[in-house]
Amino acid sequence: RGKDSVKHFHVEHTGTSFKFGFNEFSSLKELVMHFANQPLIGSETGTLIVLKHPYPRQVEEPSIYESVRVHTAMQTGRTESDLVPNAPSLGTKEGYLIKQGKIVKNWKTRWFTLHRNELKYFKDQTATEPIRALDLTECSAVQFDYSQERVNCF
Repeated sequence: RGKDSVKHFHVEHTGTSFKFGFNEFSSLKELVMHFANQPLIGSETGTLIVLKHPYPRQVEEPSIYESVRVHTAMQTGRTESDLVPNAPSLGTKEGYLIKQGKIVKNWKTRWFTLHRNELKYFKDQTATEPIRALDLTECSAVQFDYSQERVNCF
């Protein structure tokens, strides 16, 4: 889950340069060389990420990108030829949510991951086996549950 997850960050092409995080690159080659040196970046979630593998050529892109808050290179001297495509997972979202227990109806904090049409939840972020996996293939809408004393229940 965590090690295979994919985060999405915005790269802006201004017409004359490329902007990524706090850096501006005068050419695409310069930007690619930056990625070849495995930059360490952090987003507003506070998680630090080392960019190790580029995306495969064809992927589903999200409509929302995270903002870069920390940005530094982990290595130097690497070039475009050092980049090897490898994206074992295209995780879209992950984080803590509070859910009501199935049998004992108290509220529990759980780590959730959403990968394509599968929602899994775990005891915490370090757990390797999910408590439950939900297939969302047939899900088209949710019904809000206004009977709870919490917001955003469904």
